[in-house]
Amino acid sequence: VRLNLIGLPTTTTTLAANAPFYVQTEVQYNTGCPSCWTPQHVSAGAGPLTVTLTSSDPAVARLTTVTQTSTSPVSVVVVADTSNSPTTLPDGGVELDAVGEGSATVGATAAGYAAANQIVTVNP
Repeated sequence: VRLNLIGLPTTTTTLAANAPFYVQTEVQYNTGCPSCWTPQHVSAGAGPLTVTLTSSDPAVARLTTVTQTSTSPVSVVVVADTSNSPTTLPDGGVELDAVGEGSATVGATAAGYAAANQIVTVNP
């Protein structure tokens, strides 16, 4: 099983509005096919899954939640019987805040899941 970052832009600008994105939990349904992944609900018995999100360079890209503003790291939760974190900030989701020119890697980690990483390039 792995985490995947959905909706995170690969390129943005410092003038762009914050970009909402979310974390999805996935399972590979055909181990012989490297691109054969599908959403996988967090089991009710496991309870909610806390996912930690980081930016490799907060001077370029910061992360924002309802309670954690323009920082890194932040946390979001995938509740039981769902396969993704909330998709909007007011519902408990996360947004990318592009603050400086350059590139940063946004990462997602959670116990028992393969991590997700994506490079985001920020232009002026």
